[in-house]
Amino acid sequence: MMRKSPLILAGLASLSLSATAVADKPEHAEKPDVKPVKTAPAGHDRPDDGDRGDRGEKKGHRTHWHAFDVHGTLVSQALTVNPDGTVDGTVVVKTSKKVRTAKRGPKTVVTKETTFTLDDAKLSVKTDDRTGDQKVDLADVRAGDRVKLEGRVEHRHGRKDASTDAPKVELRRVKFDDPKPAKPAPAPAPTPAPTPTPGS
Repeated sequence: MMRKSPLILAGLASLSLSATAVADKPEHAEKPDVKPVKTAPAGHDRPDDGDRGDRGEKKGHRTHWHAFDVHGTLVSQALTVNPDGTVDGTVVVKTSKKVRTAKRGPKTVVTKETTFTLDDAKLSVKTDDRTGDQKVDLADVRAGDRVKLEGRVEHRHGRKDASTDAPKVELRRVKFDDPKPAKPAPAPAPTPAPTPTPGS
């Protein structure tokens, strides 16, 4: 009687198991109708389709800030120095700007006075020591000095109320300096020498 090898017996057993699995498997397995739901990670919740439209409209209404500065002549000031050296109050500045009033016409100088409000703005005074107290501070500032205001202005492109609501202005620094020195008077034109006449 012929004995079968253990390897042959193991191969026959695996073939019988695979044939049984193929026989039990249906020809066309139906896929489940329920789709898996994808969940967003923590802290990244996505809005539904109804909220996306609102978010798109609000995106164009975000506030942007642009640099803002004013150069002019000091008319008056009502500033108070805080313990940390910053100042609060108002400053009236006279500014001049060349404007063309007519098309292709000459430019004219338009002067106006504007009041600015400061809140915790840094102060810089570079005038002369007019009080004689061996220090230069806000007490040495006089009307007619040069003044420069530095800060930022709100830019609200796309807002419906942009034409009715004035943009916000935040001033961070105010600088005072002596007035510009007067320009020297032009020298008189030289007198031409007399032309000699013939025969003289």
